[in-house]
Amino acid sequence: MARIARGHLRLSSVSVTTDSTAATAISFRDFAGGVLTPSTTVNGGTYHFNSAPTSTGAFVPIYDEDDSAATLAISSTERRAYEIPKACYGASWLAITTTGTADVVDVNLKG
Repeated sequence: MARIARGHLRLSSVSVTTDSTAATAISFRDFAGGVLTPSTTVNGGTYHFNSAPTSTGAFVPIYDEDDSAATLAISSTERRAYEIPKACYGASWLAITTTGTADVVDVNLKG
């Protein structure tokens, strides 16, 4: 049986801001899933996922097949790990924005 090679990447201190041009661009081309964990100071709010064809491209919001935005409601009372929404899996580059206070997250990607 053939063995399938899987990739894994851990990114620390990824900026989540209210503006996608200031958020950290995450290369997602070689991955199909992952988990993000907000910093120890959890600000809460909603995270929105945005996509662009290049790291410096114009990021636009990601929507799923039901025309629902790819978002995560982040708890402001406890630190949790959150699965990156499946609607993001086809993106080349991701930027995460928030409706709350700017945050820092750790991102673990899997291929």
